[in-house]
Amino acid sequence: MNDAILNQLKAIVERSVRPIRASTLRKWKMREELLAHVAAVFEEESAKLGDVRAAVEQTERRFGNPHELTRQLQESVPASDDIHCLLDKLWFQPGERNARRVLRYVTLHSLILMFLLPIWYVWTQICEWLVGVSNWPPEERPLFGGPVLLFDVFFFLLSFVVLLWGLVSVNHRMTARIRSNKEWSSLQID
Repeated sequence: MNDAILNQLKAIVERSVRPIRASTLRKWKMREELLAHVAAVFEEESAKLGDVRAAVEQTERRFGNPHELTRQLQESVPASDDIHCLLDKLWFQPGERNARRVLRYVTLHSLILMFLLPIWYVWTQICEWLVGVSNWPPEERPLFGGPVLLFDVFFFLLSFVVLLWGLVSVNHRMTARIRSNKEWSSLQID
């Protein structure tokens, strides 16, 4: 199957998927599943008919009414997909300049840290209370800052690693979504 035929099959799928109100991740999954189904139907029709153009037309007929399929697919989108839509709006904005995207990411990361800092403060207060309860010798408290500093450093490093891992993971997934969305949205559908 060459690129021209693949683009025709993608256009068949895109007529049904593009109008759906869902996250890019859900649309990407729908597109991939439908494209696999349409490609299998095309291969079957191509082997049966022997003509590529007739096979594409027959595949489109077998695929059905795109408006009806759009309605059915829209009904299958769960309400929990709204979380992914929010992520899309926060992370993915088509046509956005790189400087603005970096500023938005820095703001988002700052908000996440603003959420983690109060948790960190509560953690240090709990550690301070534990030192007081355990009768830690007063002369040893200044040594390396006592156990509060050790717990403090451990908690901060752990939260930093978790935050960094999470942001890198989200960035990879969102970059894949952006590429997929650009590829599919560049298709010309009738």
